[in-house]
Amino acid sequence: MRLRRYKDVEERKLEWLWEGRIPMGQVTMIAGDPGTGKSQLTCWMTAAVTTGSSWPDGSRAPRGSVVMLNAEDDPGPVIRPRLRACGADLDQVLVLEEEDDLFTVPDTLPGLERTLAKLAIPAKLIVIDPAEAWMSPRVDLRNNQSCRRALRPLGEMASRLGLAVVMVQHMPKDTTRPAIYRFSGSIGVIGAARAGFLVEHKGGLSVLAPAKINWAEKPESLAYQMESVEYDSPGGVVKTSRIRWRMPPLDADADDFSLREGETPSDIKEAVQFLQRFLRDGGRRIDEVRAAAKAEGIAAGALRTAAKFLGIHRTESMNGKGPIYFWELMDHFVFDPEGFH
Repeated sequence: MRLRRYKDVEERKLEWLWEGRIPMGQVTMIAGDPGTGKSQLTCWMTAAVTTGSSWPDGSRAPRGSVVMLNAEDDPGPVIRPRLRACGADLDQVLVLEEEDDLFTVPDTLPGLERTLAKLAIPAKLIVIDPAEAWMSPRVDLRNNQSCRRALRPLGEMASRLGLAVVMVQHMPKDTTRPAIYRFSGSIGVIGAARAGFLVEHKGGLSVLAPAKINWAEKPESLAYQMESVEYDSPGGVVKTSRIRWRMPPLDADADDFSLREGETPSDIKEAVQFLQRFLRDGGRRIDEVRAAAKAEGIAAGALRTAAKFLGIHRTESMNGKGPIYFWELMDHFVFDPEGFH
């Protein structure tokens, strides 16, 4: 075993695939329930990277190729149409062709690294979806040490090649636990990742909410909806879908979308409907909002959570006694409480 001094360690600038959200050279986890558009989200990310387009917050993706490892959706009838609908450069999206051995993490990473090192346009992103399907059968996903040992070589490869790895998971059913514990498997899974996001389905929207960012402050959450897309192809009309971002961002993180002890989805739905009704004609003083909500039996915690979901805008006005704070709805943010679950 050899040791070296930190004075001999080269300092490097931290690079981002998505500024403040997805770091280069590291593993990022995205977890969510089925049907929340996680795979469509990775298709949109792939399009942004292969074309060097802007992220929804205005920052720009570094242009490069993308490796998509998807074990659940067929490349031909499902993934390719989604990528095309998102405007991806299909020439720079790579899919694994298995020859002899099934690709697994960490067993066959050396072979993947050798292949990626030969690409004319360097890879900037690897998508592994879902994470569990691509892990070696030797890895015990319930064991902290086993998970960390398996994911460490993946992160080291990402660092050497200067790319980001995004792993997608399904999410456990318990919505009352803190966000950091709502990733599948051992705590070692999210512990080994440097960033983690939960995709929550609230009010007809999917919300990409940060649960963990090691090297920056948690960014705002971003909401999106699925939209249908049709286009003509030699084989006929192709029907697919893609995500459409709904702005502005939400001043909330993944913990704000976890139900507190004693809360139910119907509590939040009732609070959302109250705020939409009470603020329909314009901004109101926060103390008035809270008093009216209390009179209707709406708990303060549920009211705060509902305000996060709605992207409530807080404004300030001064009088002789000091500042007065108001809440108002954002006209361009549409939230359907009937879709809340």
